[in-house]
Amino acid sequence: MAGMFDYLDWRGDLTFDEAEFNEVDSMILAWLSYAALDGIVPAECSETDTITIEKASEQFSKTHDAEKFLKEHVSFTKTSVLMLQKLAASKRFRNLKLTGFVNLIDYKKESQFCAMTVLLQKNRYAVVFRGTDESLIGWKEDFNMSFLPIIPAQNTALSYLEGVADRIPGKVYVCGHSKGGNLAVYAGVRASYRTRRKILEIYNHDGPGFYDLNSLGDAFEEMLPKIHSFVPETAVVGMLLEPVGEHNVVKSSNKGLLQHDAMSWEVLGPNFVTVDSVSDTSRMVNDILKNWLRETSNEERAVFVDTLYKILDASQAKNLDDLNAEKGRIANVVLKEIGGLSKETKNMLGKTISALFKEGNQVIKNNINNNKAKKK
Repeated sequence: MAGMFDYLDWRGDLTFDEAEFNEVDSMILAWLSYAALDGIVPAECSETDTITIEKASEQFSKTHDAEKFLKEHVSFTKTSVLMLQKLAASKRFRNLKLTGFVNLIDYKKESQFCAMTVLLQKNRYAVVFRGTDESLIGWKEDFNMSFLPIIPAQNTALSYLEGVADRIPGKVYVCGHSKGGNLAVYAGVRASYRTRRKILEIYNHDGPGFYDLNSLGDAFEEMLPKIHSFVPETAVVGMLLEPVGEHNVVKSSNKGLLQHDAMSWEVLGPNFVTVDSVSDTSRMVNDILKNWLRETSNEERAVFVDTLYKILDASQAKNLDDLNAEKGRIANVVLKEIGGLSKETKNMLGKTISALFKEGNQVIKNNINNNKAKKK
């Protein structure tokens, strides 16, 4: 079946005046946000201080070797450089204007945030939030979602959306993939009444849910009809925590966790190819994680996450590429750090990991028994 790049071959000659913005377009722009556009797209959001996608691609190619970039990076989001090239050659996308590119890493706040604004046509634009990048602090913030009602990136996303809505007139689509989908929902729902009136749709592509839906505030029910959530068949990330509304389940050409790579999602015309429900594997993993979260306290989760991060931080690795490049050295550092943990911390880690395996075994046994009962 066809994917995102095929969509651009099919519909790339249609401008947004000829074919309106759709769910596939929103995922394409979310993927584009993973590209390293720092210093290329203006940081200050403005209708006049912009750069087209075509020009941004030209600038990017002057300072980046795409082939080398793809070889050196391990994250599947590295294909964003190919997306940038493909969009620059597309009539539908190449003249779209980019502005307001913000990329922030805050180690003190334990936060990773990136967003940009895309001017689509007169009085229509999209605010796009990047998901978790290759930085370890970004992954730390993701895990913090398991015990924090609100993470710093969510408040940053809200401020960003409000600022853009103040500066740019017209209606807005709010989009994001992975953590970016969570940020899109949070910002769109928590926005001021004035900003919420400008929002046409909110697209959440395989973004995790929320520790507490009450954190979304009083406008949640009002905005729910505008929220469109998509997960792949074997969804894991998009099924975490408390979900927002119903999920649209998308067919993927990948297997297992690799389905989080949205470039594997299948497309037909302006829509994703969908199925009735997530796979049995997805449901099983979701049950395991939810049961585990119920069995561990907030304090236990916080200590568990903090300890794991401190162990990795001792290796001086800052991102996934560092971990991959120096696997041997980092493994030795990790073992040394684990050996130096206090008895209490080791016991806590052991208890938390044991609880996860216990829940996994129980869910698997329940599934086996249920399948046997169905066959009878």
